[in-house]
Amino acid sequence: MATSSNVAPHLEREIEGRISKAFARHEYPALRKIRVAVHEGHIVLSGCVCTFHEKQLATRCAQREAGNMEIRNKIDVPSPTPR
Repeated sequence: MATSSNVAPHLEREIEGRISKAFARHEYPALRKIRVAVHEGHIVLSGCVCTFHEKQLATRCAQREAGNMEIRNKIDVPSPTPR
């Protein structure tokens, strides 16, 4: 995926806001707790969700708002506890 390291700081904040708002509107509540940071043309997603599916949803949701910026998904999905 292409990266654009020359993104102006005000555009970084705008993209952060768009992604955060998209997460806030999402039907999966876990996405509302994801942290978004944009720095030097890279989007970093962090936090914790319950399933790998939610982690992938976060990436897809961010991609819709971010265009061609690189997304680094650092969201944790805990291992299931043995019964």
